[in-house]
Amino acid sequence: MRRKAATPAPGVWEQRAPERSLMLWMALAMLVGFLVVLGTRAGQGDPPKARDLLPPLVYAGTLGFAHLVLVLSRFRGDLSLVCAPMFLSGLGILAQFRMGILYAGDSAWTLRDLLFPLGVALMLGCVLLFRGGRLAALRPFYLLAGLGSLALVGAVLATGTRFRGAVFASGNLTPTEGLKILAVFAAAGALHRRLDAVEGGLFRSLHALVPFGVFRAALVALLAVQRDLGMALILSLALLGMLVFASGRMSWILLAVAGLVVVTIIAGDQIAHSQRRMEAWIDPFADPTGSGWQTLQGLSAMFAGGLWGAGYGLGRPDRIPIAESDFIYAVIGEEFGFVGCVLVVATYLVLVLRGLRVARAAGDPFVSFLAAGFTLVIAVQTLVNIGGVTKALPLTGVPLPFVSLGGSSMITSFVAIGLILAASEGAVSKRHTAGKTGK
Repeated sequence: MRRKAATPAPGVWEQRAPERSLMLWMALAMLVGFLVVLGTRAGQGDPPKARDLLPPLVYAGTLGFAHLVLVLSRFRGDLSLVCAPMFLSGLGILAQFRMGILYAGDSAWTLRDLLFPLGVALMLGCVLLFRGGRLAALRPFYLLAGLGSLALVGAVLATGTRFRGAVFASGNLTPTEGLKILAVFAAAGALHRRLDAVEGGLFRSLHALVPFGVFRAALVALLAVQRDLGMALILSLALLGMLVFASGRMSWILLAVAGLVVVTIIAGDQIAHSQRRMEAWIDPFADPTGSGWQTLQGLSAMFAGGLWGAGYGLGRPDRIPIAESDFIYAVIGEEFGFVGCVLVVATYLVLVLRGLRVARAAGDPFVSFLAAGFTLVIAVQTLVNIGGVTKALPLTGVPLPFVSLGGSSMITSFVAIGLILAASEGAVSKRHTAGKTGK
């Protein structure tokens, strides 16, 4: 009996066909959104200008460039991790253009207008630089990453200026966004070095992880002095998640919750700014025109959106404080309704689940911890932002990843995605090999 010839593996062009289709739909949706805004403005006596065509053209061009680079480099990583952040960024660009923040006026392009293509370029650079197992080569530098994390916060404290209670670098920049990369690298290296102890008994793990705990405590303490409680919360929860991921034990969460309660009580007594936020969270109506104003305006906008939303371009984001950054989720809720909010949350869930899948499938423990850490940082930041807008959590002033206006946050988020993608290529290849051998 004649054997059937083996079916050849699909080429990269065929393999990435779903990604290509998704990107085409994303570009089309973006174009329709911009046409709606331009039509609304024309009806209000503001005729469209040639410059108004730049956002959809830049967005579509960036998608096409990214897809072409991935195909030409024969990249076989996870396509969901490519499309999800680009879709979220498209929503953010639409919302910010509609509010007159991006591509506004007749002046030359600003750096703000080019953040999305710059972020995607950095993502692609990370993929090309660290694919093929090269990410594991960074393992010996985890101590430098840890020292760099502490030095970065120290430099901001020494040279920065105070604004709204917190300390920023000159120009109100937030270089501490780099901690989302450096701190995860340091934690991944420390966990890998103590892997045997981490997987052992609880008391053995506690003794072995003293350096990890000291690093985490020092970093959070410096961030507390800087009054960047949002970053302190994100990194605390993300590093805790990495510890649970590495050890496979949920008992660490109970210890961490007890520590978090103690830290919250101390911080609440020492930092008046955090006390005001806690009071506004518990009862925003106690000071409706002061500390509770942001929360109440955000909730009012989302309530006005209802199930289907007021309609794109028909909301009133000018009534929402810091609508382009901290409260952009409320803008989406008002104009796209509950359905739009569910779509955004579902996209984040896809991104997080695929990122954790890459982490579990990675062959090298250090790379696995890295992928898990970067995924958890994005997940926690998303949870903290949406929780603050919906009053499920106190406000912390962190942006919504990929959607909010914020240069440092968008750049570090795309770099994190690029590093996860670099890890995903080996994970995808491993799954294909296992499927062919029937394992």
